[in-house]
Amino acid sequence: MTRRMMSRGWLAMLGCGVVLLAAPAEAREGRHQKMDPAQHAEKLAKQLGLDDGQRAQVEQIIANYQERMQGLKEQMTSLKDDKRNRIRSVLRPEQQEAYDAWMEKGRARRKGLFGWFRRHHGTH
Repeated sequence: MTRRMMSRGWLAMLGCGVVLLAAPAEAREGRHQKMDPAQHAEKLAKQLGLDDGQRAQVEQIIANYQERMQGLKEQMTSLKDDKRNRIRSVLRPEQQEAYDAWMEKGRARRKGLFGWFRRHHGTH
């Protein structure tokens, strides 16, 4: 294999890593199907050689984390909605239309990017 081919391979791998790291957290974590805390704890138990007591503690930690994250996601959604509504309240009708179109364009762009990622990496 030539140096040039090896360089291209490394650059491609680096590019993939940058895309994964640059993706917002919600794309990396929040939008795919959650693993059941018991399944997650069992997976960790096998990987790390946890005893039954450790596995039970880890499962409880994961369950608590998921509950807290759900609450935070709901708060974030509420805050985003409030921000959008407050911005729209100061805009004239034609500006509201332009703002809505701009927001929709951003949603479509994000959906397209993350939709491609999900299709090619098997996440939901």
